[in-house]
Amino acid sequence: MALGGRDAAAVRTARLPTRAKRIAQVMIHTATVWFAALLILPRLDRSRREAAVTRWARRTLRIFNVRVAVRGSPAPFAAPVMLVANHISWLDMYVMNALCVSRFVAKSEVASAPVFGTIARQLGAIFIRRGSLRDAHRVKGEAAAALRGGDVVGLFPEGTTSDGTRLQFFYPALFQAAIEAGATTQPIAIRYHQDDGRPNTAPAYTEQISLMQSIRAVLREPVLRAEITFCEPLPAHLTRRELADRARRSIAEALDVRVLPPRPRHMPGASGAAQRRRFLAKPISSEQGEPCAQRPTTRAA
Repeated sequence: MALGGRDAAAVRTARLPTRAKRIAQVMIHTATVWFAALLILPRLDRSRREAAVTRWARRTLRIFNVRVAVRGSPAPFAAPVMLVANHISWLDMYVMNALCVSRFVAKSEVASAPVFGTIARQLGAIFIRRGSLRDAHRVKGEAAAALRGGDVVGLFPEGTTSDGTRLQFFYPALFQAAIEAGATTQPIAIRYHQDDGRPNTAPAYTEQISLMQSIRAVLREPVLRAEITFCEPLPAHLTRRELADRARRSIAEALDVRVLPPRPRHMPGASGAAQRRRFLAKPISSEQGEPCAQRPTTRAA
């Protein structure tokens, strides 16, 4: 039965304290993570560090009422693994870290962002200047070294975000890191959906909105449902273009995306100054399933 005007207003008013409480929780949690990442995380060994990051990620998802369902099984993590996923939201990193702690390749503008930049640096993010082939070569080497050192590396090869209803071109350059490290490439399909299965675009952090607008959109959702699908792992003996193409097609199949656009004429990413303005002026339950298997701790951190 539809609510009358007065009843609907009452429901909206009742939601305000809950939303205000969640905003306060976000602020307190972010400040706590910033402090811990700066002062505590560097003192921890690998296993305790990864356990802390997993707790922070799951706490973030609880605050935003994100329920995560997992399909498929990840590749064994005894050997080097690079996670490759489609990119929709700043929530993607938390969803993935709740299952398996990774060092993410992130755009360089994030490094200079207040609070979030500090957290990203302390969590071992590998920063890249989008659109720079020279910097891509540097990042490829750093990612390969991280993989050889026992870290899991997370990569969003679209180089940008979408609203989750389509899949962009996968740039192959950084797949070379997996080849040089002899690492397995693990494609991961991420989707956010309504209770009836339809796509939910509220988490989408696209070029048209700021981080704060995106956070507010997520907070307006009573519950967010995320689905993570581990696709078939890919071996290191393929070429980087083959890895990129197979990963993209596996993710497209899991998401039921039928149209794959060709490589665009221009690489994604505005100028550094424009990206910094965007980031600063706007932004960034535990049905999450089991975390990744514990990796050996004898390798260099």
